Amino acid sequence: MAEKADNKRSEDPGALMKRILANRKSIAKAQFDMIASINQMRSTMSDDDLRTFLAVECGIPRSDLPSIFAFDETLGSFEPLLRKRCVPFQVVKTLIAADPDTRQAALDALAEGTEVDVSTVARLHRLTIRNKIGASAYAERGRQRAMTAAASKQSYLRVRALGENVATLLAAIDAFTERFVGEPLRDPNEEVIDRSEACRSAAIGVRTKATVVLREFKSVYGEVELPSKGVAGFRTGAHRHKLAAAQESLKRFADGKFAWYGKFSGFAFEHGYLWQTELQDALAYLLPCDPKSDPASDDNAEAAKPLRFMEICAGAGGQAIGLLGAGFEPARLYDMNLNATRTLKKNWAWSVTRKRLEKVSDKELQQFQGIDLLAGGVECRAFSRAGKRLGADDSRNLFDEAIRYVKVIRPRAFFFENVDGFTDKKFIKYRASVFRRLKALDYRIGLHKLNASDFGLAQSRSRLVLVGVHKDEPGLFSLPKGGITTNMGEALADVIFPHRGQGDTDYDQWAENWLAKYGGKVSNTVTSSLYKNRGKMKRTWRTDLGFAIDPKHVGDGPAPLGTIEGPARLPYLTIDVARELQGFPKAWKFAGKPDQQFHQIGNAFPPQMSKAVGLAIARALSGRMPNSIDAPPLVPFDESLIGVKGVKPKGPRFTLNAMTMQDVEELRDSYGAKFPNLAKLRAEAKRNQRARKRNAREYQQSMQSGGQVINTVESADPSTP
Repeated sequence: MAEKADNKRSEDPGALMKRILANRKSIAKAQFDMIASINQMRSTMSDDDLRTFLAVECGIPRSDLPSIFAFDETLGSFEPLLRKRCVPFQVVKTLIAADPDTRQAALDALAEGTEVDVSTVARLHRLTIRNKIGASAYAERGRQRAMTAAASKQSYLRVRALGENVATLLAAIDAFTERFVGEPLRDPNEEVIDRSEACRSAAIGVRTKATVVLREFKSVYGEVELPSKGVAGFRTGAHRHKLAAAQESLKRFADGKFAWYGKFSGFAFEHGYLWQTELQDALAYLLPCDPKSDPASDDNAEAAKPLRFMEICAGAGGQAIGLLGAGFEPARLYDMNLNATRTLKKNWAWSVTRKRLEKVSDKELQQFQGIDLLAGGVECRAFSRAGKRLGADDSRNLFDEAIRYVKVIRPRAFFFENVDGFTDKKFIKYRASVFRRLKALDYRIGLHKLNASDFGLAQSRSRLVLVGVHKDEPGLFSLPKGGITTNMGEALADVIFPHRGQGDTDYDQWAENWLAKYGGKVSNTVTSSLYKNRGKMKRTWRTDLGFAIDPKHVGDGPAPLGTIEGPARLPYLTIDVARELQGFPKAWKFAGKPDQQFHQIGNAFPPQMSKAVGLAIARALSGRMPNSIDAPPLVPFDESLIGVKGVKPKGPRFTLNAMTMQDVEELRDSYGAKFPNLAKLRAEAKRNQRARKRNAREYQQSMQSGGQVINTVESADPSTP
């Protein structure tokens, strides 16, 4: 190696220059050939589909695509000149973006032998403008730009001053709500006063302050346009939407539409309950920034608010287990298979719904709008290399439904798992259509290939994950790196041979022979159809991997002592073996007959792979730098909770500080007989009272029977009357 380095140092500079020039020529040829190939592809699909396809699958920067698509029309006739002069692509982009006069001047300079780079094109552009408008007008233009730049330096001070005034306004609002919203003051020495008049006077004070702050807001930002979706758009997380929400909040306070008096009502964006605080939360966006904030405090805040996910095609729970270990909590799991939904309910206290994806209405999906993650193992048989491969024409293809879910729910991120066959040539047009439709919903899209053997499983299982992160999220998704490897001997020895070393010589010899011959290998992909296959796949498992496949023994346990007749006998590929190869927890139980259980395992997305993707998505949502799979999860997966059932409230959801009848009556007394929504609040208080009693009773019954209360929708307080 050192000798090779010495040869490089001693090489003639002239020879090195020749090599540099040759490389430059090769690069130029490759770039123009690529542009020609891309423009040929435009005849096979629409430009919108092609743009997304080139960005996702070919790695072409999206910012380069407008220039590539415009090349033939703008510079096509000059391609020989550009090739000859080996013009870099950065300069090509600049020429395409330039005005016609500047572009022609640059091309003329190239033809005359002048080296043209990006700065040269910029200088030619300035000269072109100067010649068009004259020297005096050009100088005046420069003066205006300098004045604008100087004025913009004051923007930071104006924004901060506005933030400080907002802080004062919020303090006044907090004082108002503390006194006039919720439970009245209970000081026995307090004089009886007309609380309605006091509320009116305090509200006018808040209104006056809000009017002043609103005027200052408009002087800084002007009139901010409201989201096209109305108040629902405020919750999307985009900065422009949050600024619009703050403006709307200031208008509500300035108009007096925030207190329970007079003709105005509603302490939130939509008329609702007194304890909602959307208006204050919206104003908090305008508060001054703290440049000395501690990044660790952000981590603590994120840990206090777990991420939530909804899953489609949930299957036997492999993906959900992994996401749970990555710090996500499930909001709902959907699957159409009866045994799969039974498996999910048998193992964990999750909200599970058995329903076909296309049968879930948009109205039902709207309850999950803005959720952190939408995930799912979208039906793969339409693209599997083992099937008919009808793709988009297959009635089982669910990608179109998955796109509908994204469109309605608008999650912060999504990821859909599928088979390698989805990337085959015959599905290029359909993939491009999928990418384009998801990109149109404002997601950054990536298609990534992972293998289970890189994430600690003794199985070669290649899978694709289509990941999208909304463009307003702070971070970027980075493909998780594996590096944790194992083999069948390490993973399966205790599963197949649990009786080793217990005195049975034939048994021990059988185990050692198998481990010596097959233990160092990694298994093939565990497929759901393995027990239906009668050909090469089954023979490979026998001859290369050392497993006998027999439907009669799929549900067997490990071979008992005293049953081994000779070292040549092969263990069966059972449910326990498949579970271990797929990475399911040992305590995880599957519903259905043995062949149905094996089918669920074979269709699953391994938990370890799901956890890796989930951790990468969590970091993208939080704005953290990418990390490796061995980073600690945000919320550890506690296997001791598998199969433990908790007491769930059967009535309406409630919190321990929800409205009681006493609260309602005191509010009525405080605000007068015209207190709005009185009947509605009374009805809610009655429901809460019944729910409290029922949950306290169920809690006590569970404790008396020795049960364990976990994962309830809301914790039941046995002391609550």
